[in-house]
Amino acid sequence: MIFSTAYAAEQAAHAAEHHGVLQDPTFWVGVAFCLTIAFLIKTSGKSISQALQARADTIARRLDEAKKLRADAEKLLTDYTGKTANLNEETAQMIARANEEADRLKQTLQSEFDAKMKKQEEAVDIRLKRATDAAVREIRDEALSVSVEAVSAALREKLSGQTGEDFLTSAIDSLPAYLPEKAP
Repeated sequence: MIFSTAYAAEQAAHAAEHHGVLQDPTFWVGVAFCLTIAFLIKTSGKSISQALQARADTIARRLDEAKKLRADAEKLLTDYTGKTANLNEETAQMIARANEEADRLKQTLQSEFDAKMKKQEEAVDIRLKRATDAAVREIRDEALSVSVEAVSAALREKLSGQTGEDFLTSAIDSLPAYLPEKAP
């Protein structure tokens, strides 16, 4: 920095010795440079300005499109969020109805099963009672048959002849009066 200041001072002193600034070539180079820059700015300023304006317009248009797309996306998001909430609510209601229907069906099936089982138990009880009654009748009939034959055999041995046969015949004939009537 010191050297450049010293150099500038030396150049100024040298210029002063050589008849002024207008004869200094550095001055004219600076003037030419300034005029060139001014000319370039003047001639290309409009085209640069137009290019920058076109670029700004494009950016503004894209920003507007982006804002519109964002608004549309937000609207769609709101719609889908609402629809999702509605679907979630409907799904919860459907699940609740399905659970209620399943419980109702379970109760119905359970009551039908219980009724069927009760009917089957009653049918089994009736069949068991009938089988028991039939077995009792068979045993009674067999016992009666065996006892009649035993009594008959005993009386034949003890009662012989016409008297025994008459007694046996009258006893056998009177036997149905002593037996209970058959059960249904």
